[in-house]
Amino acid sequence: MKRSFGREGFTLVEFMVGLCVAGLIMAGAVAMVGESVPNWRLHQAVGDVAATLRAARAKAVQDGDNVTVPFDIDGQRYVIVTRGAGFGVEVQTTTYFDAAKAAPCYSTQRTSRLPGQVRFARPDGQELITLSPPGTSDKAVQFNAKGLLLSRTSSGFVYIGIPDKKLYRRVKVNVVGAVTVETWNGSKWV
Repeated sequence: MKRSFGREGFTLVEFMVGLCVAGLIMAGAVAMVGESVPNWRLHQAVGDVAATLRAARAKAVQDGDNVTVPFDIDGQRYVIVTRGAGFGVEVQTTTYFDAAKAAPCYSTQRTSRLPGQVRFARPDGQELITLSPPGTSDKAVQFNAKGLLLSRTSSGFVYIGIPDKKLYRRVKVNVVGAVTVETWNGSKWV
């Protein structure tokens, strides 16, 4: 590299080489971010379902009454339900008179939807929601006033995934109402 006395900086060739290297690095970074977006969406959706179930359990204990979270598999949505309300408008506030408390009570519901490519899905194509309150065939999670799971099985699962990417997770609810998340590694749940 030949430089004249008193001149500092890069030659045009050095600048172009540096620009090409920076471009290659940016292209690799964009590809890596693009690959991680579906996994991030799945992680967020599973976290939202788990948080909703934990909130429903807390509400059951707080209100001293059963609280249900039904799942609409076709609509890819779910909601916390108290006092027999169901899917409806996106945000719904209901008022009812609680005879035990001798006062009006208010219940607000927010219907949640799974984002984008995320679906209620399972790698083996079996039942997507394995929880049903006793005496029903509803796909729902129900907690009693003590925060315990009311189900025909001792524990159950809500399966969520992105089938196109073969990414799957499940939310487990056990008999004492504990909510945990497990990931499908291609051969088993961990």
